[in-house]
Amino acid sequence: MASGYGKWYVVLVVTMFLWATFFPGSKHLTETISPLTLSFLRYFFAVIALVPFSLTRRVERADVSRLVGLGALGIAGFTFLLYSGLARSTASSSSIIVNSQAIFVAFLSPWLIKEHFTKRRIAGALVGVAGLVLVITNGESLGSIVSEEYFIGDMLLICAALAMGIYSIYMKGYVSKYGSTTATFYTMVFGLALLTLALVGYGAAPELGDLTAPQWAIAAYIGAVPTALVYIVFNYSLRIVGVVNATAFKLLMPIFAVMLSIALLSEEATVAMLVGLALVIGGIFTIQSTRH
Repeated sequence: MASGYGKWYVVLVVTMFLWATFFPGSKHLTETISPLTLSFLRYFFAVIALVPFSLTRRVERADVSRLVGLGALGIAGFTFLLYSGLARSTASSSSIIVNSQAIFVAFLSPWLIKEHFTKRRIAGALVGVAGLVLVITNGESLGSIVSEEYFIGDMLLICAALAMGIYSIYMKGYVSKYGSTTATFYTMVFGLALLTLALVGYGAAPELGDLTAPQWAIAAYIGAVPTALVYIVFNYSLRIVGVVNATAFKLLMPIFAVMLSIALLSEEATVAMLVGLALVIGGIFTIQSTRH
């Protein structure tokens, strides 16, 4: 370990573990709460938790409309697709598929923001795609899985990862301009506003009154800890240990999520899923270790 980084490496491991708790906790809630209500609750509590860290700087009026659009795509749209997919798939598969967004970024950024293609990035992305195919198909032929129990859920999760990938690409400029915490906070606020309108418009708001105390507690935890707190800690760690070192720890998150899903939800990890997980992690590591 690099000198002076040891404690922060431990902090990052714990942070990734807490981040991973999102998936089994959310899967539990999807059994009784609609995706729209869960999406609203996640960012309601996340925004509250981030307020003390995020109001030091205002965004320029000229950027508001684009940040609203990014909030619609990467906050409201992403989390609704995520919860809709999670309700129809397993927490284990969900954690792997959703965390594949770096693969979509590698494919799309050269077209959307003219980033340079490299053979290493392409190779990493292709390896990651092979891993995703294994996770989704569970080692069976592509044609045989269309009618499978989790197929629709996995496709929704792919769409969620794609939405987050596009969001991440277009957020780069605003992160450079305002800082990652401020830029992300404002997209969360705008996304939450849209989710609130949808919650009221679709008549789902009364569902909030039916939630039990344990459901409120889990929802508050998901918004405050694996959505907000871990984000603050991770962003701070970037300045301490560096972007490359800190980002590498994110590869632990789907591993922890699979372990937690097996332990807490009694999910089964097949050989195909574990091989797919290894390929996805290997592909993402290859992409992230490429010099841009």
